[in-house]
This record gives sequence, C-alpha cells and structure tokens, in this order.
Amino acid sequence: MEPNYTYREIAESWDLWKEAVDPGANMTEADFDDMSIEERVLHMVACFGAPEEAYVTNPWTKDEGLWEPTEPVTQDQLDAWAMLMDDNIRERLNEILPDGTTPTEYVRAWAAVVGEVEAGRVLIGS
Repeated sequence: MEPNYTYREIAESWDLWKEAVDPGANMTEADFDDMSIEERVLHMVACFGAPEEAYVTNPWTKDEGLWEPTEPVTQDQLDAWAMLMDDNIRERLNEILPDGTTPTEYVRAWAAVVGEVEAGRVLIGS
C-alpha cells in the first residue's frame, strides 16, 4: 500500500514531486528549487483541484491533526476567515479554483498552501 502524502509534503520533496506531480520529467530540479513551497502547492491545486483533507496545528496546544469541520463551511465563515488570509494567496486560489468550488473545498486548498500552523491560526485560533 502506497503512503498518502499531503500536497505540502509533496511540494517540499523533489523526489515526491517527480513521482506524484511530474512523472514526465517536464520540470528540472532547478525549476523546482526556484519555486516556493506555496507556489508548488498552488500548481498542484491548479492541476488536481483542492485536496481531500486539510491539516492544522492547534495554536494553543500545538497538536497537529486533520481538520474536520462538523458541518460544511458556509460562505459567511469563509468570508470572515478571508479577512485573515494572505491577499495574494486568496487571489491566486480565486484564479485557479473552478467555479462551483464549495467553501469547504476552498478552505482545504488554502490550508494546503499556507501550511498547518497558519491554517490552525486562522481556522482554530480565530
């Protein structure tokens, strides 16, 4: 059984990237190194859509884990969180995510881009 990696884990590893994102070897390792982790994750979101899961770090306990909202994220919740999100990342996600993306899918994509600590700060800490 193959292990499941998060978008961020793949974006942090050239070897995982070659296997999961670029098996045709269209990108060089130098190209990979020239991109930020956030840019790599945005590339994955553009290619594959929002990830199925999001991971966060609780800002108080520092526990890491799967973000599992008890209800789907509402547009009002997303609008409130959006004020705490980096404008450039939000704008890029708005450009690459397809019409019809749900607020929950949007938040999962955003969390993948910003990483567990920032996602936890906004989703749990606000």
